[in-house]
Amino acid sequence: MPVFARFTAHKSAPLLAAVLLMVAPAVLRAHHSFAMFDKTHTVTIVGTIKSIEWTNPHVWIWVSVPNAQGGMDDWGLESGGPSQMNRMGIRRSVFIPGEKITVDVYPMKDGRVGGQFSKATLANGQKIDMMQSVKAFAAGGQTVDGDATGGDAK
Repeated sequence: MPVFARFTAHKSAPLLAAVLLMVAPAVLRAHHSFAMFDKTHTVTIVGTIKSIEWTNPHVWIWVSVPNAQGGMDDWGLESGGPSQMNRMGIRRSVFIPGEKITVDVYPMKDGRVGGQFSKATLANGQKIDMMQSVKAFAAGGQTVDGDATGGDAK
């Protein structure tokens, strides 16, 4: 009789549970990987906010940017999730479709237009520093100023 046939469902359940517990963290890390972004440098884009997808698991800000051919490219910029953004004092209301925005992004490694949101300056001059906001939040679990500047933690 083959070895695997000796195991009954009640004997193999703990083994199956142990394997799933070992594999689950790797699967979750893979889902939240930012490996597609080139974190060695940033690219600055200047464009117009097209739309905002304030949904889980990640917020996406779409920016229409003029290209070299005289047309427009729609850059998809990935950020943290809505609850993370809110805890850091960054609200959906600061991103107004139709307004100009200058954004520093970690570009896609494969050359497609898009990237990971790093810093931005809005049309009204307001600055958002996502990376500083993440550091401030991680340091004390505190929110940053409600003006979305990514300034000093309170």
